[in-house]
Amino acid sequence: MKETKLQMKCRLHRHLPLDGMEKRPNADFLISEVVQFHIDDELYFSGKIDEKALLPVGRLAGTNYVRSREMFSMPHLFYHEWIAQNKKSRS
Repeated sequence: MKETKLQMKCRLHRHLPLDGMEKRPNADFLISEVVQFHIDDELYFSGKIDEKALLPVGRLAGTNYVRSREMFSMPHLFYHEWIAQNKKSRS
């Protein structure tokens, strides 16, 4: 983990084995709380993380990972906006 530019220290709240056997689960569902970030100085500017410099890697499934080189933004609704939109569509 030392070589990563961003690390999250988490506190585990719940560990739920999913499927498989108790001693050898097929998957795990972890519920945790981030209690501290460790961020390399080269990533942090004016209180924000420079996503382009981060070059994130994500885990897909099993031993498969993905590198993210392309970014895009997508607007999202606040909860009250989503409720209002769904009420309109049901009318």
